[in-house]
Amino acid sequence: MTVPDYLILIQNFLLVLIITCPSVILCKGKKKSPPSRMGSNGSNETAQKSRIKSPDAASAAVSQTNGVKDEGKKDGDGATVESKEGDKKDGEKKDDQSKEASQKPFPKFEMPTESKKNRKMKENELDKKEKIKKGFYQEKSDEDDTLEKVDITSQLAAVYSEASRTSACSNWSSWGTCVWPDQRTGKPYLEQISSICQHHWFYSFIKRYERSLNSFYSYMGSVLKSKKPCGLCSYKQSCGFGGAVKCNQSPLAVEGTRPFLPFYVAERVCSERDLGKSQVDSCVVDYDALMENGKECQLWPSTKVDLSDIEPAFREHVHNLSWYTCLPQNRKLRKGRGKNAKYRTEKVCRCCCFPFRPNPKTFKCEHVPGSPVAPGMDLLSGEFNRKRKRA
Repeated sequence: MTVPDYLILIQNFLLVLIITCPSVILCKGKKKSPPSRMGSNGSNETAQKSRIKSPDAASAAVSQTNGVKDEGKKDGDGATVESKEGDKKDGEKKDDQSKEASQKPFPKFEMPTESKKNRKMKENELDKKEKIKKGFYQEKSDEDDTLEKVDITSQLAAVYSEASRTSACSNWSSWGTCVWPDQRTGKPYLEQISSICQHHWFYSFIKRYERSLNSFYSYMGSVLKSKKPCGLCSYKQSCGFGGAVKCNQSPLAVEGTRPFLPFYVAERVCSERDLGKSQVDSCVVDYDALMENGKECQLWPSTKVDLSDIEPAFREHVHNLSWYTCLPQNRKLRKGRGKNAKYRTEKVCRCCCFPFRPNPKTFKCEHVPGSPVAPGMDLLSGEFNRKRKRA
């Protein structure tokens, strides 16, 4: 081997060492991972490390768990609060129901329309005819307190309710005195009602309008030229007590749903036996005084009556009540007798209370055809016949 070849061999050998030695050193420097050790509980450490969560993940899981629990708690608290509020409302309702009924205001009263009145009148007439056929009505004296079924829309209680005695009440008071606006005594309307009826709920209710009633009676006394009852305007009353509907108590004080009507107050037109004189003659009323109301023989409405204690809506209905019929009359008056007699003519109004009207010739009160029958009118048949014969 020549020297040049020998040098080339050495050079190649050095190149091999330079290339292979670093790679061998690097391979020997990398340590092998130790074999996995088994823990005391039989599970390897790798599995245990996988179970360890980061703090963020742990806190997120805890917050989610707590959120679920909080929502459940919140729902429970909400249900409790709602139940408490419900119990509170129930308690308030019971407290309201336990209030005395007398302290509660009366319901707003509405006037029946004309169509309802006419329909009710027709029903009453049919009912009466049926009961006459069945023998419901019997001949009775004026003081007989047997039950009577007669309807009318004239006097105070009867304006809005049936003024009849019904079997719904267990007892009825005896008939009181005849009510009339007597200027000589000046006795108010409510004081003319019997003492037992004054304790009836209807007249206790009416007492709130006492000022208007007294004003009306004072007005009537001032325009009437007739000083005694006339025009079939004087009535007497009887009040119902007890029964299943508790007739004498206010509808608001009775448990259940008793309607505001009827009032359980019966009224009857006064007869000659009650008054000592028949009231079939129409009332003589001051013509000039009625002209001040705006029209000839306009007895009602009148600005002379103070109705300020009546509710405005109800006051309008009171103003529109048609409870009378009047006609003008020129009557001849005589002063003195014989040759010394002097005559003068006076213009007056002759009035009767509903359901009666003055006869234009005799000026006696007669029943308006088609109108309801006044309670107690059957007891006046003799007076009507007698007066007609004299006329």
